[in-house]
Amino acid sequence: MKGQCPKCGAKFWLDQAFDARWQGELQEMAEEFGEFWETVHEYTDCYRTSEFGEIRPKRRWQLMRRLMELFRTGEYSFRGKRYRTTKQHVVNAMHGTVQRNIWNIKNDHYLYTILMRDSERLSAEGLTAGEERAREEERRTAPRGERHGEPGKIDFGKLLKRDKE
Repeated sequence: MKGQCPKCGAKFWLDQAFDARWQGELQEMAEEFGEFWETVHEYTDCYRTSEFGEIRPKRRWQLMRRLMELFRTGEYSFRGKRYRTTKQHVVNAMHGTVQRNIWNIKNDHYLYTILMRDSERLSAEGLTAGEERAREEERRTAPRGERHGEPGKIDFGKLLKRDKE
C-alpha cells in the first residue's frame, strides 16, 4: 500500500516507513544490550523460517523487546510459574541455542527450558523460597504485640464505647 507525504507530496510504500521505524528502535536496543548485542542478534536469527532466510525487522524488534525485559528484570513466566535468573545465565542460554544451529523457533520456550536449570522459582509475591523462609522466621520471632493481625495493642474498651454511641 502506498502513502503520500503531506508536506512534499512524495509517494512511498508504508512497509518502508514501518521498516525504518523498527530499524531505528533496533539501533537503540543495540546500545542498551552493549557487549551482548552480537549474541542477542544471533539468537534472534534462530527465528528465521529457513536456514538462510530473512527475519522481518518488526519481528526482530518484538523478540529483542522481550529479551530486553528479561535482561532488565531477570524474571520470566513459563508454564504458569515465575522464575528469576541472572543476565549471564540468559546470555549463556542464548549462546547455547545459537551454537546448536537451530532455526525456525516459534517462541521462547526453548530458551526458558534452558534457563530453568539455573533459575530460582518465585512465589506469587515475587519472592524466592529463601526469602519467604526468612520473612516467616522474622514474623515468628517478632514480639507478640508487633505481629500483624494480633490483638496485643487493641483497646477493646474504646471499641465498645464507640459502638454504643
